[in-house]
Amino acid sequence: MSDHLFQQCWGALLYDELVDYEEAIRVLTDRLRTHPHESVAYHNRAVAYWEIGQTEHALADLSDAVRLAADDPMPAKLQGMLLDKLGQLPAALESLDLAVRIAPDDATVRRTRAHCRIKAGDLFGAVEDFGQAIAVEPEFAQQYRDRASVYEQLGETALAEQDRAAANRAK
Repeated sequence: MSDHLFQQCWGALLYDELVDYEEAIRVLTDRLRTHPHESVAYHNRAVAYWEIGQTEHALADLSDAVRLAADDPMPAKLQGMLLDKLGQLPAALESLDLAVRIAPDDATVRRTRAHCRIKAGDLFGAVEDFGQAIAVEPEFAQQYRDRASVYEQLGETALAEQDRAAANRAK
């Protein structure tokens, strides 16, 4: 179980049983005792905590992962997603802004921030982020649909129709 927990940041741990998450947390906690500056271990333990509903522990670990992983957008992105889920939009946007600064050409980070910006009422910012994501991954159809919805909210029906047509041409 343990090797994959130290090699990269995961967005999810797809275990079947609570005991598997608890075991992952135990393994990662042991690892952090001997490797206290290992951002991947903090990040993945946060994922495990989040998936079993221990969001306070997840946020604490994500704070450490963000602090230690200055060049990896994944911890900041996940922190933003969790804060968004908890209804803390300003803090979520701060984390997602950091993730974008770290990886401005990461389409997934841009789409994640776009959705958070929509919730916060920043429709123009969401259009900008979707546009950046489209520039990086022009064949991903859903982002055109998402931007079309934002254009509709802004009263830009012609632009919304253009994006729907683009989505139909994309994958």
